[in-house]
Amino acid sequence: MSDPAAEQKRISKNFKKNPSIKHYVQLRRQYPDVEIEVATNRGMDWLSHNYQLLEEMEIDTMLVAGALDADAADMSELSLRIMEVLIARGELEVLGDTHLQSRGKSIRDGFVNYSIALMLDALSWKDVLEVPRDLIVLIKHVLGAETSNEAEKIDTSNRRFNALYTAAHLRKNGKSSTMADVARAMGVSRSTVTRWFPEDEFEVEVQRILDWERKFPPLED
Repeated sequence: MSDPAAEQKRISKNFKKNPSIKHYVQLRRQYPDVEIEVATNRGMDWLSHNYQLLEEMEIDTMLVAGALDADAADMSELSLRIMEVLIARGELEVLGDTHLQSRGKSIRDGFVNYSIALMLDALSWKDVLEVPRDLIVLIKHVLGAETSNEAEKIDTSNRRFNALYTAAHLRKNGKSSTMADVARAMGVSRSTVTRWFPEDEFEVEVQRILDWERKFPPLED
């Protein structure tokens, strides 16, 4: 009978020789019951090489050391500090200073990404698989999740849905329900509502909601 610990160590070592997603998926599919250790970066070595840069950005190296040891409080504080530096960089870029990264005057995107990877590695290495919320916010920012096309499409879809139900509600109560009326009720401009509904789609969709609610009246509370 094979030793599970030895098997895990062997497969984890195999992955670390080639930490690509293709190799990882192959191993996970081949050994679905083995917990592969995915930490691939040497955090303390990185810290020793970057302590001066961290000090320049007023990021406490002891805080980083704690984060690399998977301390939840330190990981949260480091994530917040990185976000503060990113905010400051963004404000300067808005003012026209657009080459801060290339001149080494502010935090680099690659530095941020690697810092996140190190914290995730620390969580895996310490087997503490609970990600602090502050780190989640930082990761979502780096991924552009809140400003992505997908997020924008979902937001538009929700606002469009709300506009239709606002119009239907107004109409059921005998009130005017033009796009301008809906815009006023939602606190947006008429042009915004118009953009959500090409051609005659607005009237068609409002009528569909009214027909549906006549057929299936909502339950009373």
